[in-house]
Amino acid sequence: MTNKLRYPKYFLAHHELFPEPDIFHIETDKDGIAMWDYAHAKGHFSRARAGRLGLGIQYVPWVISFYALGMYNLYYETPKKTCLEKFFKHADFLVGNLTERKNFGVWLVQFPWNAPCYLCKPPWISGMYQGLGLSTLVRAWVISENEKYIVAARKASLSFEVPVSKGGVLKVDNKGFWWYDEYACARRANVLNGFLFALIGIYEYYDVSKDPKALHLFNKGIKTVRNYIDKYDLNFLVFKWSKYDDKLLFYSGPKYHNWHVKQLLKLHEITRDKEFLIWAMRWFNYQQIYNSLVTSKLFRLLLFPYNLTTSKLAQFAYKVK
Repeated sequence: MTNKLRYPKYFLAHHELFPEPDIFHIETDKDGIAMWDYAHAKGHFSRARAGRLGLGIQYVPWVISFYALGMYNLYYETPKKTCLEKFFKHADFLVGNLTERKNFGVWLVQFPWNAPCYLCKPPWISGMYQGLGLSTLVRAWVISENEKYIVAARKASLSFEVPVSKGGVLKVDNKGFWWYDEYACARRANVLNGFLFALIGIYEYYDVSKDPKALHLFNKGIKTVRNYIDKYDLNFLVFKWSKYDDKLLFYSGPKYHNWHVKQLLKLHEITRDKEFLIWAMRWFNYQQIYNSLVTSKLFRLLLFPYNLTTSKLAQFAYKVK
């Protein structure tokens, strides 16, 4: 098959999807499906704690979608048949593992997630993972024209209009703004990168389906971003960066900060709203000034007490051993 993909590359390059191999410790099962090995993933859990939580090598919806989108992008660059085969293998996995809840579909996470501000008991779902699934399935449908991909995408898209309390990913705050929760769980904060991944997925589904419900969901989410984006600006006198969420985990880290910049540029491309471009360039400038600091050993050492404290706080608050 020649390289005649009819939908654009995903906005993040392959190396940006998996930027830290020592953290994103990816394995594959006997069928070649990507899995995340939590027990060996640095920065998230010790091996002992991963074992106590029942973690290890897991199927994770975002890993499946990231791997698929990475293969799609690689096929654009080097039209190797194996890249396209791997893309479709992961797209098929998403179709086969979509769980139906009444009139909508979700990808379930079958392991616990406990961190400060977050308490997710399995099975739980994620607006981010739903959005990434949409971005994968629309590309599979455009290439193959196989209806199973767009049917699954349509079911997954409906989860964004269902409240968390009813099994979906929608949260409406006290000001009436719509959020699509990355962690649709008992305790959660508003995570910026996850929300933006969800919005981009919703838009890409709308782009190929012209489903008016999807456009409505996208526009609702865009209003939320416009209203709250300044709340994610970490603007200290001696250090400036973007925030990961709106609660305790204030520092986004180099990977998430880079995603924020690229996500806002993508939203500007979609909406032509200059505000998104302004924020993207503002945070890009932070990146240019402070990146050498945040990637230094000294900075990581200074963050260590904070990370240790928040980890202990999570274990105490959520009774995690």
